[in-house]
Amino acid sequence: MNEVITPECAAVPWHVLEPHLSRDALLVVCSSLDLPFVATKIAQDDSEVVERWIDEGKLSKPLITQIEEWRNDRLREFLCSVVRPFVLMQV
Repeated sequence: MNEVITPECAAVPWHVLEPHLSRDALLVVCSSLDLPFVATKIAQDDSEVVERWIDEGKLSKPLITQIEEWRNDRLREFLCSVVRPFVLMQV
């Protein structure tokens, strides 16, 4: 059976996401990508596609400047999806 799974996404405030930063599990997905599609490719371990996004800067760890900005607005919400062990957040 070849089942298609659509990852769930939800709006999550920064203060809920911040603990994932300390365990190095937070990944930033640029707004030009479809978050459920990115989550699916990571879950499928499609390294060719994921590596291309990383090389293009479309998938990355949060930058220090972004973290500082988000800490000043702890209630700001981001569209997120979980692909263990990662939490994907779209900015």
